[in-house]
Amino acid sequence: MRCFAADPQLSRPVRTWEFLDATGPHAGLLGAEDGTLEAYVYPLKIFGGMKLRFVTGGQIIPGESIARRIASRPGSYTITYTGDDFQADETLVAPIDEPGAAILLDVRARNPVRIDVEFVDEVAMVRTGKPPSARVTPSGTAGLRAFSSEPTASRTRPSSARPMRRSNRVSTRPTIRRPRTPYSPSARSRAVRNASWRWPLP
Repeated sequence: MRCFAADPQLSRPVRTWEFLDATGPHAGLLGAEDGTLEAYVYPLKIFGGMKLRFVTGGQIIPGESIARRIASRPGSYTITYTGDDFQADETLVAPIDEPGAAILLDVRARNPVRIDVEFVDEVAMVRTGKPPSARVTPSGTAGLRAFSSEPTASRTRPSSARPMRRSNRVSTRPTIRRPRTPYSPSARSRAVRNASWRWPLP
């Protein structure tokens, strides 16, 4: 898995209302700087509303309440969570050569800390918002499924209406075009006389 160089770095305090993204050519992690994330692997949305929960000393600490600093590097973001006796770094990485993303956790604590991940399963197509068609993998392993973005065959009812037929007969009846008659009575009478003179009646 190749990523961009991580030498340059920009760091500042977290702004919980600011947008956050770690994106690559095929996948991305989007969300806010408080740690609320959603993941995409084009053309699928994998999950949404992801949050961290830190369990230590019998207490459950929401991650969004202790997000302190954010560091930006080319191709990745790192959110730093700071508690009373622990510190955790959540690094978001989107590779440039693989359709996926990674969330790396680095924890430094004096007492045991358990990290719970909370998210909403929202596997759906990005454009339509509908769940993709699921099929069992060829190996037949129970519980494993592969998602495909290929459209399923639609069943259409044959139309009962008869097709419109075009007639190939050509009309031999001559078309007689009369001269355009003006509106005024005097001009109308002259037009009638001229028409009679040019095309006498049989």
